Amino acid sequence: MSQIFGFIPARMEARRFPGKPLHLIAGKPMLQHVFERASGFADWNTLTVATCDEEISDFCANAGYPWIMTSLGHTRAIDRCAEAASKLVVDPDDIVVVVQGDEPLLTPDMIEAVIAPIVDDGAGSTLLAMPIHDVEQFNNPDIVKVVTTSDDVILYTSREPIPHLPTGVEFSPGHGAKRIGGIFGFRKHALDWFIAQEQHFLEIAESCDSNRICGNGLDQACVTVPYREYYSVDRLEDVKRVEKALAVAAIPADGVLDRHIFINIDRELTQRIEHIRDLVGQNKSVVIWSSNGAAYARAFASEHGLLEFVIAIGKPEMLVGPPINVPIVAAADFFA
Repeated sequence: MSQIFGFIPARMEARRFPGKPLHLIAGKPMLQHVFERASGFADWNTLTVATCDEEISDFCANAGYPWIMTSLGHTRAIDRCAEAASKLVVDPDDIVVVVQGDEPLLTPDMIEAVIAPIVDDGAGSTLLAMPIHDVEQFNNPDIVKVVTTSDDVILYTSREPIPHLPTGVEFSPGHGAKRIGGIFGFRKHALDWFIAQEQHFLEIAESCDSNRICGNGLDQACVTVPYREYYSVDRLEDVKRVEKALAVAAIPADGVLDRHIFINIDRELTQRIEHIRDLVGQNKSVVIWSSNGAAYARAFASEHGLLEFVIAIGKPEMLVGPPINVPIVAAADFFA
């Protein structure tokens, strides 16, 4: 069976936000948020920080996080993680996942989603994406947009607002725009192919690793998860957005939290399917969960035509944000 190696690239000299890996978000360094959330994925063989900075390695040592020192010369996150992977025993068919170090709102189901096409469909590399629902993100050059073929192979990634919105047409979620979510998956042999290529001019122009893949003719599968409130940290002003999202992102084992309704799909399926569809029809934010794991919940959503409308996760067991007062609904037809 293939092993799964996770790497979190982190460096202090980020052009738009120097020092951001250790910048405090809701009282914790951003890198701590990312590592803790990524650690919620249960199937890592190792999860390791890849860095070129002693400040980060010192932080990792104090926090008990594995780390590997890499070259100062890398300009791409995937190149840095590939170097780190080369210092471990990773077989060609093992899986390497790059979890960007500026994604403090990631959840373990995103990692599962990126890995699934590699395991199930034979994909060599994958990229996480999610729908864009507001025009600010669509026009923001810090957010990389992605367009794909009809079978979800990446055509191009860009900091420009793509696909093009005609003059006079108001942006809406129905435009079909998607953004990358900062998580990439590879078979190790596909990662080796990646680092053997010269940087493509489209990769340089857009400052996006994935254009080295599509620009050189290799397929990369785009894995789109349902819309959720999600912010990367590219600039200092993004910190407040993330802190606000964290303040309402505590996940209860059952109940209603702010805009989110959590539904267990492990039993009484007919009744629950009807209820989920009714909530979706009311434009409610629905999170379905199963003790059988996120992959099972996603398969359930796909089978019933709900994959684009709900968030699918494994059984929630803890709060992931600061404690807040939330209403809990105890109706039997909602929750187990």
